[in-house]
Amino acid sequence: MTATKMHNEFVSSVRQSSRGMVRELGLLAGRHQKLEVTYSEGHTLLEVEKHKMLTIGDLAKILQLDKSTMSRVVYELIQKGCLEYSQNPNDRRQKLVHLTPQGQKQVDAINNVANSHVQRALDLLTAKEQKLVEQGLALYAKALANCRQEQEFTVREITKEDNAAMASIVRRVLAEFEFSGPGTAADDTELEDMFATYNKPKTAYFIAVKDNRVIGGGGFAPLKGSKSDICELQKMYLLPEARGLGLGEKLLRQSLEKAKEMGYKKCYLETAFAMNKARNLYKKLGFTELKKSMGDTGHYRCECWYIKEL
Repeated sequence: MTATKMHNEFVSSVRQSSRGMVRELGLLAGRHQKLEVTYSEGHTLLEVEKHKMLTIGDLAKILQLDKSTMSRVVYELIQKGCLEYSQNPNDRRQKLVHLTPQGQKQVDAINNVANSHVQRALDLLTAKEQKLVEQGLALYAKALANCRQEQEFTVREITKEDNAAMASIVRRVLAEFEFSGPGTAADDTELEDMFATYNKPKTAYFIAVKDNRVIGGGGFAPLKGSKSDICELQKMYLLPEARGLGLGEKLLRQSLEKAKEMGYKKCYLETAFAMNKARNLYKKLGFTELKKSMGDTGHYRCECWYIKEL
């Protein structure tokens, strides 16, 4: 069996299990048989209880519904006496929804029915199997969420209009890790015009964008003071909101593929010891640690050095 076929069968198996869960939980019915609410209404009530007060826009974002659909759901719950509006004390123009006593009773009923259903299923498993279910579902849910959020980002090549935003991000991230000043990328003169820096032969720089806003980037250029077939990974930085979604890996892979296309045989990088997650990503993608720096980057404060065959 080929690796591709095995992978396809694994994906099909996960999808089949997901469909089975949806059916067994009765989610295809649209309305819970034992409760007087639809599933979208139930989710709305649970989120309002969790957050105490929310705008319709907040709810729409959490439940991944458009605002018009969310407005209809909230309207129905208000008619049922489960929700009511109040004014935001910090912004009187803004309405917040919160639970009524009837809404809290409905939430308690939802939790009782759902907990009972899940508990009966878990009782059929050993303690070890229960732990595996908990961990596996958490990982799967997180991966699905990351996949959705990653689709909200686009990656493109840098333009002149990105200069100010990207320079600000580099300095902000380095300051976050207390790694600014001379001997770091924050002190590079190239920061003032990154478009010009990477608009040269055998260089490239990619920008990550969400809602027309730059939230990170990364690229490469020839490694100064070294062989012509070695490039340096440069200025790979993301704002906190863009981390943990696979975007850093996407930027890194795209940079490495482009560098290989341009004829580079190796990619070198240097970073700070404090950037643990970044260093783990480099190792994951095949970078090996070096005992000393290479080339003449001017970043004498970097403490960790890596190389990768392309």
